[in-house]
Amino acid sequence: IAACRRRLPMSEVGVAPGGAAKRRACNGYFPGHGRGSHFYNVFIFLSSLTIVLGETAGMDRTASTYCLSCGAETVRVFACHACMSSMQDLSETTMPGTSRSGELAVQIRDCSEPPNNETPTPGPAVHHVHIDARNNSMSLQDAVSILKEQKYIDVHRSPTENALSALSSTLCMDLDDKVRASIMYAIDTLKSDSANNAVPLGLSAIKADASKMDLPVAEGEKKVVYEWLISNWTPAAAPRRRNSEKRSFRSVAQSIKFAIKLRSAFERRNQSPEAFSPDSDPDDRERLASVLAKADVWSWDSFALASASRDRPLQAMGWHVLNSWNLIRELKLDSVTVRSWLAFVEGLYNPANHYHNATHAADVVQACHHLLLKCRAADFLTSLQVMSVLVAAMLHDAGHDGLNNSYHQNAATERALAFNDQSVQENYHLSTVLSRMARDPSVDIFANLAQAQAREARRLIIHMILGTDMKGHFKCVQGFKLLIGTNGKDPANWQADSSSLDQLCLNILHAADLSNSSRPFPIAHRWAEAVLEEFFVQGDREKAEGLPVSPMCSRDGTVLPASQIGFIRFVVLPYYQVCPLG
Repeated sequence: IAACRRRLPMSEVGVAPGGAAKRRACNGYFPGHGRGSHFYNVFIFLSSLTIVLGETAGMDRTASTYCLSCGAETVRVFACHACMSSMQDLSETTMPGTSRSGELAVQIRDCSEPPNNETPTPGPAVHHVHIDARNNSMSLQDAVSILKEQKYIDVHRSPTENALSALSSTLCMDLDDKVRASIMYAIDTLKSDSANNAVPLGLSAIKADASKMDLPVAEGEKKVVYEWLISNWTPAAAPRRRNSEKRSFRSVAQSIKFAIKLRSAFERRNQSPEAFSPDSDPDDRERLASVLAKADVWSWDSFALASASRDRPLQAMGWHVLNSWNLIRELKLDSVTVRSWLAFVEGLYNPANHYHNATHAADVVQACHHLLLKCRAADFLTSLQVMSVLVAAMLHDAGHDGLNNSYHQNAATERALAFNDQSVQENYHLSTVLSRMARDPSVDIFANLAQAQAREARRLIIHMILGTDMKGHFKCVQGFKLLIGTNGKDPANWQADSSSLDQLCLNILHAADLSNSSRPFPIAHRWAEAVLEEFFVQGDREKAEGLPVSPMCSRDGTVLPASQIGFIRFVVLPYYQVCPLG
């Protein structure tokens, strides 16, 4: 599948950085060449390896294999090594199939320059060769069964991850240099493409068969859950454009109207709620102190903070963590501006939202605080980066209207038009807060920072919040897993590459944003009810507007336990297992 999908010749892309095994393989150990793609060369090796390892284990070949050009006997699938370098472009070579006898069927073009300048034997442009590496050929189903038994295949991992696991397990065997170099080449090639093939095997199988699913009524709720996971947690197709002539002027008018409303919102400076002060009332201080004293533990309850702070949880938690990390003093932030900024941001959260409200924002801030502190993520970061993570958590859903990106795209709302259907909500959160900060010094939390510091904090916050778009979840997880494997636990390795730290910050925020289902059951259950009710409100609106009802948004067929089990099984648990929480 990979060879069919990626056919770029290796001579054009070169050998990947750090691919010493690739260079060795291409210099004689490996039956590949520069005109085939990396994936094609991997396929050549894996095909021939079934024969090599079969003979090593004492298994008999049932048929001799001959080079298609010179006729020399060889254990290579396609040709002997001498002729391999002279073959024509193999980009149109078909993938192998299995013949009726169980033999490996391969198609390949003629050699362009036969050895010793001999005249090539006339024949068809495409040859076929059939190889049976063992007396009893192993089917793909048998191989998968064996790998599952050995725990090398997991439905929660992508096909690429499973292949990497299976290949890596062979490196502990007693192999010669040729085979070891070729395996390392295959592993490195798969890693180079793993970020683009990161959807879990179980979920991708469901996605591939979604149109064919014919579940009994008792299983209907599972289908709804899978459709929701597929639509919200896998890459989106290209947005559909509305081609109606009548809508073109309306779209322009909506964009202008949106810009006017956004500007008006920026200029209503005096309408923000009063800035939260921890010294406002002795009784409040005592209640807040009791709740915030537990803010370092994972079992912390944001609903208790909302009650203790008189529905100002984000201001209370934001002020608490900024002081806990000594960021106001260390970065010389103006305390009055910080309080005004916290009041402004909290005022953007709609209390009518069942889930995306200020309590959720405070919950995410606390989760980031815990990951930085207890998981020691802060050991890898500077004070500016720690502040950026916490600030991003505070504003990451500011202005959320309780509707997901799919609704905005389907309804062609003002937000979708303003941001061209790309990460609609995430762009809106950023634009709303950062634009106001640029216009109003009284809420510019970065005002006292050096220009370079403010620019870096802004860049990092944008990177993190855009990364919370759920469409990129599996790619984000896979990329982070590769970084952990490369950099290990040494902060120096991460600090040597700024892009690694960017991804670390992004994953801290993303993990915190998904943390509600990992809290103690009473808290997790309350959040689950809240998010499902917000989905139902969206579904009611979609029905009223004649739009397709999004998965999990219909009150008639959505069951809370099934939705949470599917979400935890395919999204939360595999993600947290990448880097276990402390």
